[in-house]
Amino acid sequence: MSSAAGFGVRSSGFGWNAWLIALVLASGCTYGGTLHDPTRPDFGSPAKAAHATAGWQLNSTLISAHRRLAMINGKTVGVGDRVDGATVIAIRPGAVRLRRSGRQFTIHLIATTIKTRKAADRGSS
Repeated sequence: MSSAAGFGVRSSGFGWNAWLIALVLASGCTYGGTLHDPTRPDFGSPAKAAHATAGWQLNSTLISAHRRLAMINGKTVGVGDRVDGATVIAIRPGAVRLRRSGRQFTIHLIATTIKTRKAADRGSS
């Protein structure tokens, strides 16, 4: 058995390609970061979104045929009302759209349970 290129590696049917692959794998040459998809739309930073809604917490929403109300930071408001410097521009089940300083943003209920009344229940009250 002969020494390969003077590196003390003995050739025993195990080719140089295999040694090179083993060396690369053993060196830990891996990419641990998150890959960016250039075709994916940029929705902004989650940190920016959290910062924009940090002053408002949606506690509940009430949607009926005659009114739309929301409780934000413990205060009941309707469309057009102001709460802590922001104007309510839309109320949907589980979400409220606000405007402050010309910028619009949406706050959402933390709880995912949304109660709705069935048609049969509406007639009995």
